[in-house]
Amino acid sequence: MRLVPRLFLVPCFFSFIAQAKLSLRDLGTHELSPNISFQNVGYFDFYGPRDPLVRLKSPWRLRGRDVVGAPMQSYVAPQYLGNDELLLATVGRGIDIVQASTGKIKKSFPVEFGVASEPLVVGASLIFAGLDAQVRRIRMATFEEEWSAALPTESFGGISLGPDGFIFVTTGDDGLWALDEKTGKTIWTYRRPNPEAPIYWSLRGGAVPKYLEESGVVMAGFSDASVVALNAKTGKIVWERKFDRPQNASTALFKDADTTLAVSTKRGLAYLSLPGSDIVALKVKDGSTAWAIPGGGHVEPLLLETDLGDVLYVSSHDGKLQKINAETGSVIWSVDLGAKGIANRPVDIGMQHLALSTTHGGNVVVQMSDGKIVWQSGELTGTLAPLVFDGRRLFSISGRNRLNVRRIEF
Repeated sequence: MRLVPRLFLVPCFFSFIAQAKLSLRDLGTHELSPNISFQNVGYFDFYGPRDPLVRLKSPWRLRGRDVVGAPMQSYVAPQYLGNDELLLATVGRGIDIVQASTGKIKKSFPVEFGVASEPLVVGASLIFAGLDAQVRRIRMATFEEEWSAALPTESFGGISLGPDGFIFVTTGDDGLWALDEKTGKTIWTYRRPNPEAPIYWSLRGGAVPKYLEESGVVMAGFSDASVVALNAKTGKIVWERKFDRPQNASTALFKDADTTLAVSTKRGLAYLSLPGSDIVALKVKDGSTAWAIPGGGHVEPLLLETDLGDVLYVSSHDGKLQKINAETGSVIWSVDLGAKGIANRPVDIGMQHLALSTTHGGNVVVQMSDGKIVWQSGELTGTLAPLVFDGRRLFSISGRNRLNVRRIEF
């Protein structure tokens, strides 16, 4: 078994909740967006320290002390299931279904150490990989376990659906597993070669695998700065790319390429944001570079394909948010989030606006046209989990383990 020492970096947060109704006029930008207002509906502080479901163990330890990552935090965006229900995956707890209007926990599935990867809803079931190195399938209606399968280590990426009932999951030891969705049995596995040197600094986990039906491949990035395309049915390598950083670069501490890809089947391109390095457009057919520009980060780009052209919204490692022409790689605008820190994956909330959470400055809303910040929440610090929008409400899990709900009115 290969042991790869790593330090997973997780910011710490303290926050408070704004109580007053906010409008864009309050920020002096009402002339740009006069028809949008944000009302704080409330927060639900349901992750108390005496909660009997919470495991007090921490999956990360450094020098004998629990110093990285508090229990009950979330790295995964909530999923809105309809019928006023939210699906939450959290570290230190596991899986919960919460009533979106009240914050009441309706069902819980506790997992030792919790869950830090994106769950997958398949029909009437939920499939997820936990920090206890188990993949499980449970019934959504009852939360009864249908099957479980052991992995060699925990997963920080997520589950994706492939062909013929396959599911794909990445593991923290630079592995990619193909399992039978109905039984959990292993179909094939792929592991990156042993690193030439220990990896001491890494992102907190792997990418969500991306299955491309048109080409029949599954793609994933790994912590050794590699992106690999595999035959989805056999696991055989179709192509692989290695992205080496300059040794003298100030950001060369991170070598990862295990951020989730955004894929354009129309253009045959996969967009990769490399931490501390470039944003790269890869040709799906062979992995060659279509274009590359500076400004990579730690999260998946948001790709919006429209009749007026395809654009990417990408968060950089140094706290910038960029809008990029997806075909040419030209930067349309770039906004510096300043003390707000690094942005998570943006969410399209309509009316030509994006909402996003940040690591140090709460939640913000920007205009798609020019990147101008037109609203921001009252939290002094931010969150690690992306936001979710259900068409009228914006949900976030704060760094203080609270589910925040805000209503957006157009």
